[in-house]
Amino acid sequence: MGLVEDFHCHYGERETAEHIILDCTLYEDSRAAMQRKVGFHLAMDVETLPILIENKVAYEAFRECAAKTLRRRLNSGNRG
Repeated sequence: MGLVEDFHCHYGERETAEHIILDCTLYEDSRAAMQRKVGFHLAMDVETLPILIENKVAYEAFRECAAKTLRRRLNSGNRG
């Protein structure tokens, strides 16, 4: 994402947008809120894409979670 020179998160994982939004422990609360809205776990795989495209509630929940998580990461200035 070009945010830092070291491309690893606080937990040593490669810090990609996908990792931050879908996997990083620091943002579990955002994912939990998204899953409560949707009613099920959203993982990025071939089965999820049609759900995001066809289900407005799932799409809006994912979009909100992604925006909130990335905004939080940009504003954090640190890694935990």
